[in-house]
Amino acid sequence: MGSKRRMLYLDILRVLSCIGVVGIHLSSNGWDVFPTASWQWQTLCAYNTVGTLGVAIFFMISGALYLDTSHPVGAKHMLRKALHLTVLYYGWLVLYNLKELLAQRRSLQMADLQYLVDQVLQGEGGFHLWFLPSMVGLYLITPLLRPAFAKKQNCEYLLAGYILVVLVLPQWVSFSLPGTQTLQTIGSNFLWTFQSLNYTGYFVLGHYLHSWPPAARCRHPLAWSAGVTVVAMGATVALRGGCSLAAGCNVYLNNPLTLADFMACAGLWGLVQQLFPNGQSVWQTRLGLLARLSLGVYLLHPAVLDPLNDWLLSWRMDFPPLTTPVQVLLVVALCTAVTAVLRKIPVIRYLVS
Repeated sequence: MGSKRRMLYLDILRVLSCIGVVGIHLSSNGWDVFPTASWQWQTLCAYNTVGTLGVAIFFMISGALYLDTSHPVGAKHMLRKALHLTVLYYGWLVLYNLKELLAQRRSLQMADLQYLVDQVLQGEGGFHLWFLPSMVGLYLITPLLRPAFAKKQNCEYLLAGYILVVLVLPQWVSFSLPGTQTLQTIGSNFLWTFQSLNYTGYFVLGHYLHSWPPAARCRHPLAWSAGVTVVAMGATVALRGGCSLAAGCNVYLNNPLTLADFMACAGLWGLVQQLFPNGQSVWQTRLGLLARLSLGVYLLHPAVLDPLNDWLLSWRMDFPPLTTPVQVLLVVALCTAVTAVLRKIPVIRYLVS
């Protein structure tokens, strides 16, 4: 994005989301160390739950930028963006799979090359890279979505349907609430086809909150945003922790496609939007730089996490409430520094920006 379109609150959300995504993958590493009922496991689960919001907010930021009719972006630009993410996706799949092969410390054979090609074509070896093809799909349909959601009312219709079909009904079935069997029958024939919407609701939600902020809709937007964030985030943490206890492992609510997550993201967005109005300042310059490096942090962090987990495993497990956020910030700092260096290298910079 050019500097004219940089917005302070969006940069803050991007940095927070980047920290959250790293937190997801770091906190989940401790789930096989502690029993599910232990306070350590539940602490890691809480961190993981909060970090999951970062995934959805990344989609929201893109929606806010690319569905904004006051800054229309042409179809050719969106096609170039989609092509760039496609190159990043397959390029990093190659790098991560090659890293695993080289870690075996043996000479590579022809069979290894075939294995590498198969892994890349199947999308294996880069567990965190799924976000890129998801964004490619949204970028390709953005020229169609922008005029469709130029009106506030159209956004509200889409969001209402998204909440019902993508967020509420699947969870209703998961928890075996009354009427589950009937919903499953209907869903198998029709409703679940709408799951292809996936994160489109968050994409449109970001545009909706950006174009028609809470300040224009309620008397005390800051209080409302803070309240919604705290209640929804607390509900998400409690539900996920409780369901995990009942199941004996972490199997429920392991993604932001739930109503509580949706409300928490909307509340957090509104809260940051109200607390940090746009304005030129030294913080905006510094946060803008960090925000520009966030893609590289997202792409690189698993490569940094692996050796760091080996070196600091015992320390990380001493007291998760403190050691987990410290290690997350350490990984983010290291990846930010590496990304800043790589961005100065011709050709290579294309893979981290």
